[in-house]
Amino acid sequence: AAESAGFAVSACGTTLSVSGANGPVAVYSVAGVCVARKESCGETVAFELAHGAYVVTAGGHTVKVSL
Repeated sequence: AAESAGFAVSACGTTLSVSGANGPVAVYSVAGVCVARKESCGETVAFELAHGAYVVTAGGHTVKVSL
């Protein structure tokens, strides 16, 4: 799990969960391609992704995570 500026990112299998973010949450491949995006109002949002490395952005902050 990783935390940045009030939001936390965790991975379990192929599920990436982001909690505590307000506004858009975007997941990018390491190549910079947006692979998923959801709006959050502080609740936990989950993304089903393939195994690999991703960059998660929310609230102007960035976290790198591997599944």
